[in-house]
Amino acid sequence: MSASQPGDVERDSPSPRRRVDLIDSTRFIGVLRLTRASFWHYLAIILVLQGAIVTCVVPAITSLFELALGSAGLSNLTDRNLVTMLTNPLAVLLLLLIAIIALAAVSLQISTIFIVANRQQGGRSLGLRAIVAALTWQVRRIFHYQSPVLLAYFFLIAPLGGLGLLSVLTRGIAIPPFVTGEFMKSPLSAVGYTAVIGTIFCLNLRLMLTLPLMVVSGRTPLRSLGRSMLATRGHIWKLAVSVSGPVIVAVLVSSLGVEIIVRVTELAANLNPDAAVVVESVAIGAGRVFGFIVIGITQVVVAHILISVSRELVGLTTVHPAPAAGRPRGARAITAAAWSIAAIMAMGIGMTAAPAVATPVTGASDTLVLGHRGFVGGGVENTIPALEAAAAAGVDYVETDMQQTTDGQFIASHDSNLFIVAGINRNIFDMTFEEVTSTRVRAGGHSALIPSMEEYVTRAAELGVPLLIELKVHGHETPDFVDRFLAELDSLGVTESNIYHSLSADAVEQLTAKRPELTVGYTIALTLGDLPDVNCDFFVVEQASFSPEFLSEAHAMGKPVYVWTVNDEETIRDLLRVPVDGIVTDHPDTAIRYRSLIADSRGLSFQVSDALSDLSVFR
Repeated sequence: MSASQPGDVERDSPSPRRRVDLIDSTRFIGVLRLTRASFWHYLAIILVLQGAIVTCVVPAITSLFELALGSAGLSNLTDRNLVTMLTNPLAVLLLLLIAIIALAAVSLQISTIFIVANRQQGGRSLGLRAIVAALTWQVRRIFHYQSPVLLAYFFLIAPLGGLGLLSVLTRGIAIPPFVTGEFMKSPLSAVGYTAVIGTIFCLNLRLMLTLPLMVVSGRTPLRSLGRSMLATRGHIWKLAVSVSGPVIVAVLVSSLGVEIIVRVTELAANLNPDAAVVVESVAIGAGRVFGFIVIGITQVVVAHILISVSRELVGLTTVHPAPAAGRPRGARAITAAAWSIAAIMAMGIGMTAAPAVATPVTGASDTLVLGHRGFVGGGVENTIPALEAAAAAGVDYVETDMQQTTDGQFIASHDSNLFIVAGINRNIFDMTFEEVTSTRVRAGGHSALIPSMEEYVTRAAELGVPLLIELKVHGHETPDFVDRFLAELDSLGVTESNIYHSLSADAVEQLTAKRPELTVGYTIALTLGDLPDVNCDFFVVEQASFSPEFLSEAHAMGKPVYVWTVNDEETIRDLLRVPVDGIVTDHPDTAIRYRSLIADSRGLSFQVSDALSDLSVFR
């Protein structure tokens, strides 16, 4: 140990291949005692760190990103202009600064819990000065020339493996649902996708001791990573059981707590209906605080388990507190004060949340529900059976995709290559109209022929269902494809009965220029910053890029916002509560049901359970 290292970084074991038992009941009992002994210290640390990131780090990153956009001459970043951003030297430097700040924030947020756990297990002081000293030294380890390893781990491997909840900065990092949906279309692609996700999940388990080993032994990122891989080799399932045990218990406790809160709320409101709003508000606040405490305890328990294993790997002993016969008066006073603060927090959070959850969201009734490529529960996407199933479900619109064949005609299909949906490795733009419309697609136990645009829009008109037609641009269209597209719709007499959108800004501009009377939207797969500068009537934004700020800016310009492809029930409810102007979903029946509940229901059971649904697996 060098003189510059703090006292809690101790001697490495002379045996670098030391093995430890990853499932140890004695260790788990000791961990619970350690957590109980100083939990309120950890809770305060978690609150301070989360608050600092929300109030300081996030605004700083936002400001730097706006500077980067401006330096590249952009008002917003999309998948279409990403290269422009990455070829501007100043923008790249600012992005690197953002990466450094984000790495520091996430690393220190997680390292702090590990540092406190390590000091506690080593029988050392938990005083603020000692913790700050240890954190200062840890910064030197983090900002090592090997730090890109940590950057990849925290912002790519961990979030994609399901550990994005470690920090508010990584919580939103995930594979977009529309990408997942594309891979899950066929058994073969679903197996491949599942294998990739499973590999990332296993890699997360193999790397889980990396940061704890850095804290405990002072090793560099790469050495800690290698030691973590070695320690878990052949025993990955044991680490999974050891870590997932507390998580499973926490999920069950949190879910049970929500169920009790919902039932008690109903009972209290029935006894005194005039106090329903107050009861509801307090219940929501209490549920939020309860969930925060359960999650906090889980984080501390898991941190202690990983630190205990890491200490044993490097030859360090752990000091476990003996069972307390009785608690000192001072400790009881601190606990009472902590619970009082929690109660005040519950009341405050509840009262703040009350207007949002205790009152029906009348605007939700105006939110359009659009069946994504029909209703895949009743047929293969973009086929007639799926269209008919969507109409039967009562959708407001059916979203569908039209693209051009090699002979210049239009058919209904999202995929340009038919391998996933039909098992044929051919591109639509290389096939004739007759070849495409005689091809059978299969998914979800359903099968149907690929319909022509004429067949699809005609059947939609017969069903009385308007369409949101996406003009797909695959790069092999005829020069006059927009004119041909409009001419065919005109010949069928349905052009003005439907609305349109496209991922191609050029196609959107052409449609609005040629037919200004039509309603044309711009579809966005990725956007950060201001609204895209495209002449359109509405926006269709992928849910990962949606934000209340985006909605406000669009509404200020008089442009509705539809969000796609939203299949998660909690996200559907969240968007209905905003409310957005439209939700494009594979499950329109679910969206329609929640639209009715949120717009009209004042039942406490739904309102409270809806507000606390993210804390329960039963909701």
